[in-house]
Amino acid sequence: MDKTRNSKRMFLIGWDNRNPAIIKAVKKLEARGYEILYWTVVHKEAMADNKKIFPLTQFHWHYEAINFIPPSGINEADFAPPGEDLLKNLYEIESVLSTMKQFYKQSSSMLAKKHLFHRLIQYWYGTIEKYKPEIIIFSYIPHSVYDYTIYSLAKFLKIKTIVFAYAGVTDRYLLTDLKDGSAVLREEYLKNKNQQFKLEDLSPDMRNFYNWHLDNQAGKIKPELKQALKKWQGVNKLSLKFKIIVKSFRDLSFFKKLVGYLKKEFGPNMKKEYLALEVAPDYNKKYIYVALHSQPESSTCPLGGVFVDQILMVKILSYCLPKDWLIYVKEHPIQWATSSLAYFEFRYKGYYRELAKIKNVRLVPIEANSHELIINSQAVCTVNGTAGMEACLRLKPTLLFGYISYQDYPGVFKVKNVTACREAIEKIVSGFKVDRQQIINYLFSLDKITYHLNIHESIKSPAEISEEDMAERIFSIIEREAELAI
Repeated sequence: MDKTRNSKRMFLIGWDNRNPAIIKAVKKLEARGYEILYWTVVHKEAMADNKKIFPLTQFHWHYEAINFIPPSGINEADFAPPGEDLLKNLYEIESVLSTMKQFYKQSSSMLAKKHLFHRLIQYWYGTIEKYKPEIIIFSYIPHSVYDYTIYSLAKFLKIKTIVFAYAGVTDRYLLTDLKDGSAVLREEYLKNKNQQFKLEDLSPDMRNFYNWHLDNQAGKIKPELKQALKKWQGVNKLSLKFKIIVKSFRDLSFFKKLVGYLKKEFGPNMKKEYLALEVAPDYNKKYIYVALHSQPESSTCPLGGVFVDQILMVKILSYCLPKDWLIYVKEHPIQWATSSLAYFEFRYKGYYRELAKIKNVRLVPIEANSHELIINSQAVCTVNGTAGMEACLRLKPTLLFGYISYQDYPGVFKVKNVTACREAIEKIVSGFKVDRQQIINYLFSLDKITYHLNIHESIKSPAEISEEDMAERIFSIIEREAELAI
C-alpha cells in the first residue's frame, strides 16, 4: 500500500458496508494512509467479505451494538469500569439515553438501566482508549444508544467528529454538528445574505423544493409523509397484522395478544383521549401553531435535548404568550399509525389532558391541514420539525427549541428558556417579518455547500452518478475534513 501521508486513525460509524461506492471510498482512504480501525456496519451478512477486504478493521454489526453485544474478539471485561471521576462528567449523556427506545425498553428497573449506562461507558470509553481514533465519521446524525455514546465521548475527549446529515432536499447532505449545526453553511450564508439572488439562480431540485411549498397544491400531504403512512395503511397494514398473527400462533402468544388488542381497541387509549379534547381551529384568532413530533424518534431524542418533553416546550410558550393569543397543538399523523393506540412511555395516560389544561392551549383535529395552520398562524413552534422549515419558506417566523440543520434559516428564533421565548414573541408581536429575499439567499447558500450523495438505501440519488464518481466524492469529502483535523 502506497502511503503518501502520515497515518490517521479512523472510526466509521453506521456506514453501509454493502454499498460498492462506500467500499471503494474506504479503500481509497486506506491507500492514502488512513487506518480504518473500527467500523459499525448495517449489513451483518456482508461482514465476512468486508473482513477479507479490510483485514485490520474491527467490524461491529449495528444491531448488536444497539443491544449491548460486543463484537467477536473483544471482551468488555478487559476494559476498566468507569469511576466517579469519569461518570460525573457524563450525566448529560445518561439523561439523553434514558429516553431512547433501545434503552428504556431494556428493563423496568432504574438501577438496572443505570448499570446498562455504566456498561456502555465501560465498553465504548475502553474501545476508544484501546484504538485511539483521531477522527470518527458518522454517516448520519447519531441517534441510537451506542452511536450517541460514541459521539458524546468523542466530544468529551476532544476527538474530531464528522457527521453527515440529510439536508431534506432530494439526495443532498451537509456536514454538521449535533448542536451547533453547520459552520460552513453559516459562513456561506453570511457571505450571501446581502445579495439579490433569484429563484433562477438555484439548482433545479432546490428550486422545485422551494416552489412545492408555495404552490397552491402544497396543501396536499407531503410525499415523504404519504410514503411513510402508506406502510401502515390498507394492504400493508393487513400484511403486517397477518405476520403478527402467524408469529403469535407459533410462539403460543395468540390469546395473550388478542386480549391485549381488545383492551386497546375497546378500552381507554391515547386516540380516544385526544378526540375527547380536540376542538376545530378558529383562523380568526391569533395563535402559534405547535406540530407535535412522533415519538420515540431522533428528532426529539437526541436532537430535542431537554425538550424531548414536548409538554415543557408548550408550557414555556404558554407562559410567554400574549393573553389573547392561542396555541394550536396538533398530534403527528404517524404517532397513531405506526403504533397500537395503547398508552405507552411517550404518550402515557393523561398526556393529552396535561397538554389541554395548559393556559390558552387547544388540541386541534389530526385531520386539520398543517399548511393552513401554518399560513394563518402568527408563528410556528417546534422542537425541530419540518413544520418550522415550512413556516420559514412561507415567511412565517419559527420558535425552535431543539437542534436541526435548518436552525440558521432566516426567521428562526432559537429558544431554550423563558427569557429567549419572551424576547422572540415580543419581536413577533411588534411585527417581525421573514424576508423572502433572505430565504432565497439562504437556499442559494444551502445549494452551494450540500453534496449529492448515495450513502443510504432509503435516500436514492435522482441523478445518474457512476459508482466510481460517487466513491471519489465520498473519499474527497472525508479526506478534506480529515486534513483539517491535522
